[in-house]
Amino acid sequence: MAGLDYADAAFDLPPQSGRVRPYVVAATPRSGSTLLAELLRSTGVLGVPGEYLHTGDYVPRLGRRLGFGRDGGPIDIDRYLPEVVRRRTSPGGRFGIKIHFRHLQPALRLPIVRAMLRASDFVHIRRRDRLGQAISYAVALDSGEWSRLSGEAAEVGEDRPYDDARLRRIMSDLGAEEDGWQQFYEANGIEPALIWYEDLTVDPVSALAPLLRHLGVPDAVPMPDRVAIARQSDPRKKLWRARTLAPLRIAEPGPTTPVPPMPTPAPRTVVFTVCALNYLPRAALLLESLARHAPGLERRLIIADRPVPVPGLADLPARVEWAETLDLPDLPSFAFRYQLIEFATAVKGFALRRILSEPDVERALFLDPDTRLYAPLDGLLLPLDAGADLALTPHATHPSSRRAFPTERDLLQVGVYNLGVLAARRTAATSGFLDWLCARLERDCVDARADGLYVDQRFFDLAPAFVDRVAVVRDPALNVAYWNLDQRRLARDGTGFTIDGRPLVLFHFSGLDPQRPQALAERIGTILPEDGRAALAVLATEYARDLAGSPFAAMQQAAYGYGRFADGGAIPDLLRFLFRRGCEPFAGDPFADLPRWLAGPAADPAGLSRLMALVWRHSGPLRRRFDLADPAARKSYRDGFAEIARGLGLAAFVE
Repeated sequence: MAGLDYADAAFDLPPQSGRVRPYVVAATPRSGSTLLAELLRSTGVLGVPGEYLHTGDYVPRLGRRLGFGRDGGPIDIDRYLPEVVRRRTSPGGRFGIKIHFRHLQPALRLPIVRAMLRASDFVHIRRRDRLGQAISYAVALDSGEWSRLSGEAAEVGEDRPYDDARLRRIMSDLGAEEDGWQQFYEANGIEPALIWYEDLTVDPVSALAPLLRHLGVPDAVPMPDRVAIARQSDPRKKLWRARTLAPLRIAEPGPTTPVPPMPTPAPRTVVFTVCALNYLPRAALLLESLARHAPGLERRLIIADRPVPVPGLADLPARVEWAETLDLPDLPSFAFRYQLIEFATAVKGFALRRILSEPDVERALFLDPDTRLYAPLDGLLLPLDAGADLALTPHATHPSSRRAFPTERDLLQVGVYNLGVLAARRTAATSGFLDWLCARLERDCVDARADGLYVDQRFFDLAPAFVDRVAVVRDPALNVAYWNLDQRRLARDGTGFTIDGRPLVLFHFSGLDPQRPQALAERIGTILPEDGRAALAVLATEYARDLAGSPFAAMQQAAYGYGRFADGGAIPDLLRFLFRRGCEPFAGDPFADLPRWLAGPAADPAGLSRLMALVWRHSGPLRRRFDLADPAARKSYRDGFAEIARGLGLAAFVE
């Protein structure tokens, strides 16, 4: 058998009978666990960490060599495992075992295994580049070569063609196994030491040093810097990688950084949404779909509204926070200068930055509250696993021939990318971009298309220029909405909905009226084939039905907490505009103090209230009509301001 084979007698150690301190190398296939195990073995003090619970191949070969199951019967693990421990424990009493998650679940049925795991230290090895891991796994399956020693010739196996669907299935399976390990750790109160394959290959000594300290290896023990395992290469790997990444337009991952001091908790992926209270039923449906289709992701709900008691919030499958916990700059002014959608969008950027700054958060995903998941989010996570800093979904992936909204001109006004779906990885490039973005969102997160602004979306048009590795995700099953359905074929099959023949992943119900869900299909029905119109009508009707059945359904009528002054009066949108343009910085709480401040005298021109001066200054027609340098014109403007204010919706602020 080619490669490293720990079942061979050459790896037996002098039998030990004293106290044993076990440790586990927890892994997924092609994560670098063989390299790590050999480095640990070569210290001479950590035993031989083999796959002693791999019943498919490893256990029968090693077990029969040790005298078990020679009659062809099954190996008795209760007798086999103690003998393995005796033969593979170092003189200092350390016994190592490597376990892939797929081998853990069957083994947990055995009391002897559970007892050993309870006494074990855990070392978890991961690979940042999950696409590379999946390709390596596919090639190993085809060639039968799982490791190769220096100088050995490569195994030649089946030369299978590139299969994108197969690689995505493998990536999904690997992600599920990583999620399984995290759930196992949480259920058993385990904090494993973490080591990254990329760090191990770049600088084994630096990567191993904190890990060996975690395992209690004395500093005097020489640390290995290389082993006899050769790095496996195959021309298919580079070709398959290029073909997978080409549609995403992302660069290869950059240099890795050294692993942080051990032990390190497992990295986390957080998916969050932001909404005001009136969208709480939609956010609840999204969170339920995430719990069903992406259970391994941490879920957060951030409510961009004034905190009030809401029955049932604690029952949502997510951690719930209010926007005021984000340490927004001068929250009263921040909330006052924006309309609801503008405020929620600005909160999104600050929340993304805060989440990615939390310890051990590796990736963060944002989904609009009116999206819903119908399948796992692998297509959005794939670019991050392959090295992207940001993953964005464009509104459209092909030129549109239709003249109805939205046209390409409309998309140029609102932004190339739809920020209802966004993914980011914790990197220096991402951190710098988010700092820049939040500085802009503090005052310029507005719907002012004539000025080249549309909340956060126009800023993200600059992301590919400011960030090296931005993935443009063109997966047709992701972020499906009315603005791109003319380019994608929506249909129903026996199990659900499909897009271009593939399972629908995420639909964006932007523009849906829950009272008339069929109107969404009617809105764009003329551009869809008949089966597409029928499928969209069913999809929208099911969503509206589930909204009506939500325990938060009554919240759809909730008033926006930042939509009124402290005395209950409504805040006109024009007043928010004037506040941004002429009232800041504002000393005090604008929700309580602004009406009184506006009624005060303006410094220039004299004889007018501050409101009169602001309205005149920011209205071209009024400036042309009234030359306030002329006392007569000033008096005419002042005397007629009540009528002007009424026409602008500001009558409530004129005495």
